[in-house]
Amino acid sequence: MSSLDEKTQAGMALHPTGQWRCIQEIPEAVELFLKGEAGQRAIAAGQEIAKRCINRAYFFGSGTSHFAATAGAYAMIELAGIDADYYEAFELLKYRMGGPMDHIAAVGCSHSGGTAVTVEAQALARKSGALSIAMTDIVDSPLAKYGEFVIDSGSGNEPVGAKTRSFVTTVVQEYLMAAAVRDDKAAIEELNRLPGLLKDALALEEQCKELAVKHAHCKNIFIVGGGPAWVNAQELALKFKECAPGHAEGMEVEDALHGPLAMLQPGVLVVGISTPGPSYDKVADVMKVAAACGCSVVSISDVPHGIENVDNIKAPFRGIRELFAVPLLAVPMYMFMYFSVLARGSNPDAYRKEDEAYRKARASIAPVHYSLN
Repeated sequence: MSSLDEKTQAGMALHPTGQWRCIQEIPEAVELFLKGEAGQRAIAAGQEIAKRCINRAYFFGSGTSHFAATAGAYAMIELAGIDADYYEAFELLKYRMGGPMDHIAAVGCSHSGGTAVTVEAQALARKSGALSIAMTDIVDSPLAKYGEFVIDSGSGNEPVGAKTRSFVTTVVQEYLMAAAVRDDKAAIEELNRLPGLLKDALALEEQCKELAVKHAHCKNIFIVGGGPAWVNAQELALKFKECAPGHAEGMEVEDALHGPLAMLQPGVLVVGISTPGPSYDKVADVMKVAAACGCSVVSISDVPHGIENVDNIKAPFRGIRELFAVPLLAVPMYMFMYFSVLARGSNPDAYRKEDEAYRKARASIAPVHYSLN
């Protein structure tokens, strides 16, 4: 038995972990939000955006919350017709703020509600006259203190380090708020289809597991997506970084065509995330080149590209607009990541937590979260 086989067996023996349970909870958490009081708070925030004649929105956060914020900006542009920007919270706080923010909605995203730079940016935005909206699952958190509207998923704390469930619920929270600005009933009806489609996506478990084990030897992972799916690419790369050894990078598909193709070679895993839209064919182009260069290639899409030597994870949804594919593509990509991490012999709930040198190094810098005690 090879070393990889031993690692794979040891990793698979950890299943199911806390992270797996959180992935399985995604459909129920989205349904709970859409049908509950938290959903009504999102609608109320959207109505307030319309009432105040807001003409610009800033979405911001750090890590997974930054990527969720990016999806929120896409939604505000498409569904509400309002110009929107997405920022890493530190970038916004230290380099982009300073003047009056009347007629601006400031949407801070933090699962814990304790990320220091996000809280500080939210506080400054409110002080500067912005409509302050806090997206957090901890309703009595520091971030919530500065929100005129506090929008949570209704599911409470996600009890693992590398968040999955809260990414999806935050994205759906933003979508519902944006749809409410113009009372887009068709979009809201489409959002209400998501829980059932997310449940269908969980049926891809065995396929995701099989491909994860097949490609577990790849230590360098490049993930490409365009438009809203660029959010998925960045988020998937972060999850690999948080949970397993090796390198992972999420790239916007056009950027991937300008330089990074030179790094493609056997032993590299390329993951293309797409759904029909302007970036669909470009993602296909990257996967074609990757396959021709001898890379391992996996496509996660509701419409497989039909490229030779590309493995397909076919997401079970059709008739959903490109924007709304972000939360739906998250389920198969998370399951693929989860089993990939196990196949590499890592525990996604505890990666590097027992690494004393790493813990000491982290403790040597200023904390990035406020105490929630």
